[in-house]
Amino acid sequence: IGSTNMLEGIVEAAPGSDGRGRVRTAHGSLACTFARTLGVNAAAEVIVRPEDIVLSAGGGGENTMRGRVANRIFLGELIDYEISVGGETLRARARPEWDFSIGSDVSVSLPPEKCIGLARPAAGSPEARAHQEAG
Repeated sequence: IGSTNMLEGIVEAAPGSDGRGRVRTAHGSLACTFARTLGVNAAAEVIVRPEDIVLSAGGGGENTMRGRVANRIFLGELIDYEISVGGETLRARARPEWDFSIGSDVSVSLPPEKCIGLARPAAGSPEARAHQEAG
C-alpha cells in the first residue's frame, strides 16, 4: 500500500452528489472527496499520499498550509521530505528539481482531487487500534 498522511478532523461540509465535502482540521478546512457519505460534525480524517503533496517556496490557495522542512532523504529520482506543520509531520515526495533544505519554510499544498475523506474509527475499536499501529 505504501505510506500516507492522515489528518484528523470533523466534517464541516457534508459531501454533495459529487462526493466532495470539507473537513475542519487543526490546519484549516480541507476540501476532499469522500469515500462514503458522512454527516456534518462526524469524526473524519483526510488522507493524502506523499507523492501527491506539492511543495513550493510561497503561495497559497485551497488546501495550502505553511510548514518547515524537518528532514529530507535523497532517493535518486525523488527527495523524501518530512515537513513539520503545526506539531504534526507530513511526508512529501518531490522531484530533485524542487530542492528544499532542512529548516526551509515551505508552502504545503494538498490538491483537493488527491485528498480522500474517511470516517475516523471509533476510539477503542479494532479498526482504531489497527489504524494507530499503522500510523
